[in-house]
Amino acid sequence: MRATAVGLCGVILALHLATLGFNAWAIGLAVSLGLAGCALGTLIVTYLADRLGRRATLVALSGLMGLGGVALALSTHPGIMTMAVLVGMVNGMGRDRGAGLTIEQAILPRTTTEAKRTSVFAW
Repeated sequence: MRATAVGLCGVILALHLATLGFNAWAIGLAVSLGLAGCALGTLIVTYLADRLGRRATLVALSGLMGLGGVALALSTHPGIMTMAVLVGMVNGMGRDRGAGLTIEQAILPRTTTEAKRTSVFAW
């Protein structure tokens, strides 16, 4: 679901900002700030996810992304929208990259290893 939402965000973000009267430069800035938020979020969770717990960190990231999306949808003030794309890690490029994907990639090997150990077909 997150990948679909991120893909749609690449289209919807530009249309939403254009509808509000933002010019191409401002839309480009919003996309850049969203990518900067993704990079900063990835850097932070790289160090904190194992300390705080990967699942809890993923839930917290989902909350931040949701709050950013809601703030972006409800606000028309450029300052609030700027903070929403940065803190909410709004990826306007339509690619599933960022902190959430990083944590998921770290969680997957452990889940497959545990499933293999509990399998009735394990050697």
